[in-house]
Amino acid sequence: MNLTRSIYCGRSVNAYITYLPSPQVFINQLNIMAVKSIAEILSGSKISNWSGSEKTRDMVAQQIKEIWGEAELQNYDPEKSALPFSKWLSLGYVPKKGSKALKSVTVIEKKDSSGNVISRYARNINLFYYRSVQPLADKKPC
Repeated sequence: MNLTRSIYCGRSVNAYITYLPSPQVFINQLNIMAVKSIAEILSGSKISNWSGSEKTRDMVAQQIKEIWGEAELQNYDPEKSALPFSKWLSLGYVPKKGSKALKSVTVIEKKDSSGNVISRYARNINLFYYRSVQPLADKKPC
């Protein structure tokens, strides 16, 4: 592998380039995933790491109510419809230009080698609601 520096959207980007013997080998090495529709994602199984906290659910629900209105709360499912950027990216979606993240909190527990909880602290996380994302293929180049 060779480390190269290229310019993407006006920013310098480091990238590792692998020279492969044929395009077919390259295609086989890619993790190709069929992009599911939003309807398939919402009707499928649990996707997020939501721990079941009603406090964080209500915090995000309040923000959804302020942005999209009371009627949208019936579509909110904390396990499927509000996900972090990295999860949406792995599903083939990116936030729409100008969309704002929903703010939430998760509790991180530090444990010792025997499994006892030493300390707990809150960590802020940014979630994007399914109405504020678009398929990655629709994203226009710079």
